[in-house]
Amino acid sequence: WLNDNIINEYIKVLVEEEKAKVGWVKKDGDAPPVHAFGSQWWVTAQGGMNKVARWSRRVNLDGRKLLNANLVLFPVCSGAHWTLIAIRPRARTIQYLDSLSRNARGSEPKVETAKAWLKMELGAGYVEEEWRVETGGSCQQLNGSDCGVFTCMNALALIRGQEPKGSIEADNGMLEARRQIAATLLSGASNG
Repeated sequence: WLNDNIINEYIKVLVEEEKAKVGWVKKDGDAPPVHAFGSQWWVTAQGGMNKVARWSRRVNLDGRKLLNANLVLFPVCSGAHWTLIAIRPRARTIQYLDSLSRNARGSEPKVETAKAWLKMELGAGYVEEEWRVETGGSCQQLNGSDCGVFTCMNALALIRGQEPKGSIEADNGMLEARRQIAATLLSGASNG
């Protein structure tokens, strides 16, 4: 079982590497190409979007700048189960990745929260019909304890421009993926 510190830090390392790779610098005022909010975002957002209103501004994703980002990730822990919300503003997609549910059972509250965030950030610029919701894109875990690993691997695949379902091999225990996560955290950089 991976905790929030591991998941948040792992995804943060991946995001920072991607930003560096494309030469993004925060001081320029442009939206980052990719960003991940920590899992606390989801917990805080449950108290209302006004509670997370400043979070986007701090990372240059406020207002219409958001539409210039390629990928925004939200790791979510709900009921001791990790999932991932991936918003692709340029492509106008909201993707919900759940390694325990092929039919995305339980995705609606998470997707609705993502839509509420988009509405808050974009204001009149948010046109719901322009946005497509995708569910079921995650490989399925083979036990009851790998959801955090799949959340990390789903984030890795998306940041690299891959679809998780075709790039992650599920095995019982996900030992190679766990080793990769540990190596990334210990070195502060992903390894390939």
